[in-house]
Amino acid sequence: NSITYSYNWIVFVSTDIFDKYETVHIQIIKIDIKKWRERLIWDTFGIKKWLSKKDIKPVLGISLMSVGIKYLEIPQVVYIQQSLPFSGYSGFKNFEWKPILYNYLIFKWMEFTISKKTNIVVQTHWLKKAVSQKLNIPDEKIIILRPSVSQLNIKNTIDRKIKNKFKEYSYKLFCPGLPVISYKNYELIIKSIGLLKRNQPVLAEKISLIFTFKPSPENQLARYYQKIAKEENIDQNIVWHGECSNAEMVNLYLNYDAI
Repeated sequence: NSITYSYNWIVFVSTDIFDKYETVHIQIIKIDIKKWRERLIWDTFGIKKWLSKKDIKPVLGISLMSVGIKYLEIPQVVYIQQSLPFSGYSGFKNFEWKPILYNYLIFKWMEFTISKKTNIVVQTHWLKKAVSQKLNIPDEKIIILRPSVSQLNIKNTIDRKIKNKFKEYSYKLFCPGLPVISYKNYELIIKSIGLLKRNQPVLAEKISLIFTFKPSPENQLARYYQKIAKEENIDQNIVWHGECSNAEMVNLYLNYDAI
């Protein structure tokens, strides 16, 4: 059976990993924009200039990066995956001047590029409500779309070093993510186990916790979390695993008791 395609897609990316998806109807365009300033210029003026030069008149613009495409006078869909500006978080550390600046600028960028005509996609109900209130977007223009996770055929195994270290522990906790900004509550988790150790030491001794990052000279926030763990006297309960492959992540999900 032949398939009739109604539309052609032009996809702008900054890496080579999407080349395999190019077809007659999907054109992959690689652009060299690694810095935020370059990205701002491209989204504001570059896309429209590129389309005009190619004499292309699009009917829909889709952004997967939380901000809209300015001056592109067509219907747009914006997938808001950055929840920080809507969270009300104010507990930044004194060394987090970059996240503080980012939090301010990304929200201003959203205000600048997202209009009431924009269709918004979010993952959660609370974010829908916050986006509607802070960006003054009608509820009916915001869609909640949860990501689907396909069944992965990966053997249920786990790193033996981790399993051997924690074989005597009864409650294995898995905390995936990277410590880029402190709003992810890693400190709260560490201090909660510390509080438990002071009040219920027998129970606390049964808890293991794995993070998917390692303290390093380049990551001051990760070193801060390790310092807190030592102060709480629970560093022995924690594995600083480092970044994981897809297979490692699935295996950790399968083998640990709580996320």
